[in-house]
Amino acid sequence: MPDKGKSKSGSTKKNTGKKDTKNKGSKKK
Repeated sequence: MPDKGKSKSGSTKKNTGKKDTKNKGSKKK
């Protein structure tokens, strides 16, 4: 379970980070 959670969290965090950065950049611009 910990392995699956870590994998899911990592993937989700990476995706969210990329999307967040793009959104933040667009909003700031």
